[in-house]
Amino acid sequence: MGKIKIVFFSDSHLGLDYPITKRNRKPTRGDDFFDNFENVINEAIEWKADFLVHGGDLFFRSKVSSNVIEKAFELLKRAARQNIIVLIVPGNHERSFIEMSLFDMHPNILFFDRPVSYRFNLYGRRIVFSGFPFYRGDVRNEFNQIKKELSKFEDANHQILCLHHAVEGAKVGVQNYTFRNSEDVIRINDIPDHFNYVFAGHIHRAQVLKYDLEGNKVAVPVIYCGSIERTALAERNEPKGFYRIEINEDGEYSFDFRQLTTRVMNLKVIECENKNSDSIIFEVDKFVNSVQDNSYNRIKLNEFTYGNHDKGFLAKLEKFSSHNKILDIDKSFFRKNNNS
Repeated sequence: MGKIKIVFFSDSHLGLDYPITKRNRKPTRGDDFFDNFENVINEAIEWKADFLVHGGDLFFRSKVSSNVIEKAFELLKRAARQNIIVLIVPGNHERSFIEMSLFDMHPNILFFDRPVSYRFNLYGRRIVFSGFPFYRGDVRNEFNQIKKELSKFEDANHQILCLHHAVEGAKVGVQNYTFRNSEDVIRINDIPDHFNYVFAGHIHRAQVLKYDLEGNKVAVPVIYCGSIERTALAERNEPKGFYRIEINEDGEYSFDFRQLTTRVMNLKVIECENKNSDSIIFEVDKFVNSVQDNSYNRIKLNEFTYGNHDKGFLAKLEKFSSHNKILDIDKSFFRKNNNS
């Protein structure tokens, strides 16, 4: 008997910041997501994976351009043509549904478009992947009904639950916000113990949940592989990647987190009160020259007031973006001077 090989990745958000036309000269991050998406698929092929599981949010929103759709599914079909079974959980960004009729699908690409289980015989063993799409509403209480449709397979050697939801204890952001008891959070102890593991998307930080909120060890660990690229500044310190998972002949699991190359993110806060435009431009210039190439950089101008600065000031700031450094000006702290 051989080892069962699974590649698990999630939250690729394809189409985010992806220019529809090449005439857009402003530097964007759209290719970052596609590059890492392709890197995962290439590794699955080279590693000769048996399964490629995507935990949801394949795209960054429910409606994306046909170019993004075609590019994504050509890459997925590359894996499917190598006899890799591709399993996809529709996430909240797909509005829990991917219109499969839009795609020239391959029989090796399967969706959890409803609560459903897929059973496979491999190396003399039976492995079952059960899952359901993102549930909009009170999943905390509805999960007890959903899991009735994902019952135990008595003849299965392994059964894995795939979902796209927050589970109690998951942490996000630089301040380690912890998901607890809201209606969109699944109770970790509600997960049936006939599953060996949960493969979960939706949370962008890679983490493994082994304990409940009271510190008790849970019956079924929850594996979050996280997103394949940073989608927000709150993720700027997080490594991004995917899991290679092996199940040996004795039924033992091994998990290998494979880190992906991601774009560095930086945040600069400039206090603008009592400063003229020249002094602010000087600080921006100094900051931009200090950060590394190929970085994404956000500048927050605190207490920036319209009317106290030269005409075209924002246009001057935008010019600091270049082909190898992306500059984003956060305008949420701007104020209007009605006396100007």
